[in-house]
Amino acid sequence: MNADNPHAAPALRRWMVGERLGAFLRADPAAILGTLLQHSGGSVEPTQRNAWARQVEILQALDWPAEWADRARIYFEFSVPRLGRRVDVVLLARHALFVVEFKVGESAFTRHALDQVWDYALDFRHFHEASHAIVIVPVLIATEAAGRAVRIETTAHGDEMARPLAAAPGQLIPLMRDALARFDRPAIDADAWERGRYLPTPTIVEA
Repeated sequence: MNADNPHAAPALRRWMVGERLGAFLRADPAAILGTLLQHSGGSVEPTQRNAWARQVEILQALDWPAEWADRARIYFEFSVPRLGRRVDVVLLARHALFVVEFKVGESAFTRHALDQVWDYALDFRHFHEASHAIVIVPVLIATEAAGRAVRIETTAHGDEMARPLAAAPGQLIPLMRDALARFDRPAIDADAWERGRYLPTPTIVEA
């Protein structure tokens, strides 16, 4: 996606689905699921298919701020090569990157799941060139969880990384608003961010 600058170098696609938020919200859920299946690279278990469908359903049903429609970006199944995994959803909104992991059908927030989304956030910070100096907020969503108090806490390093947040689906937008208000940074250039290189070791360079 480089619609704003047709002359920019194409981004190395690390995601299965990536859209402006407004386009995602208008899209047919079946078409989004079809794209995920198309890019999965093999057979997909029914549990994974159902998880994708549920994530899309939840995210499209939220009351997103109208001003985010054309500026925010959403990515599904964002590759984290060093860990050999994919992040469920990455949201780029104004001046922050939200790394979102879903636990579909779960009501509890396990330590393992919180560590998982934290590892993803750290990977972006240390190995994705365009994420070295931006605000990063890891979020764990248990789809059946009841709402709970969510307080944004940062690390002790002054690096503008939030500690992992555990939230019910309906709390995602409020916590995003809180995080954006908490940190005052320049807006992220989404096209430049998409082109950012992933450097898992000093000897491996992505062009």
